[in-house]
Amino acid sequence: MDRRQARDWRNLALLWVVFGAFSSLVLVPWMIRNYPPVYALEGEVSDEAVFFLLYFAVTGFVLIVVSLVYMVARFRSGGEDDGGVGGRVHPLYVGLWVAISALLNVTFVIYPGVYGLKEIAKSAAVKDPLVVEVTALQWGWKFSYPQLGLTDQEELVLPRGKTAKIVVRSRDVLHSFWVPAFRIKVDAVPGTTNVLYITPTEEGSSEEDPRIRVQCAELCGVGHAWMRAPVRVVSEAAFLAWVEAQGGRRAQVLAREGE
Repeated sequence: MDRRQARDWRNLALLWVVFGAFSSLVLVPWMIRNYPPVYALEGEVSDEAVFFLLYFAVTGFVLIVVSLVYMVARFRSGGEDDGGVGGRVHPLYVGLWVAISALLNVTFVIYPGVYGLKEIAKSAAVKDPLVVEVTALQWGWKFSYPQLGLTDQEELVLPRGKTAKIVVRSRDVLHSFWVPAFRIKVDAVPGTTNVLYITPTEEGSSEEDPRIRVQCAELCGVGHAWMRAPVRVVSEAAFLAWVEAQGGRRAQVLAREGE
């Protein structure tokens, strides 16, 4: 490596340190602070994975752009045929690049990949979840609580801290059940039953935050944009009061936790 190459590597290293620090200490934390609030345990696992990957993705992108800008400025043509800039890359650099890339990819598969999926799957092992049957139809949603004797409700009401087993079906065409604040969704497929689990962690409603609402995430016809339903996450006491007001009954599982 000659003196010019050594200087270029030093300059790049300095730029990487400065812009890498800016990205990881300023830019990414700013993006995370402006991320929408999350209202479910499963959503927290999802956010943890997104934030972890965000540090690598944004910082890597910034470093690549900085490197490209530096090389364009440093090795631009002077207007004459000077033969260009040539050189050989040491095999050690190539080997390190491949090894580090492979290690990062394996790491991402294990964490947050496998680890995150196992954390979300824990909700399916919860004993006696609250069962909510969701029916999608052009263009609206119906919610039934078989344990509580409630059918065809116009809003989704969930108790905070209680895992809900959401059973999703479609009455006509392909839809997709999605509550943005829960960070989790599942398709509603005609002739098929899909299940997901949601454990609300914060109280809130669609009136306070439009992201706490059910909306269709699959193009399903001319009324797709208006296929929404209100959602409320309330305390267990408020949930039981709502059930009684709707003429439902207290299931044993809810009575054990609510009383």
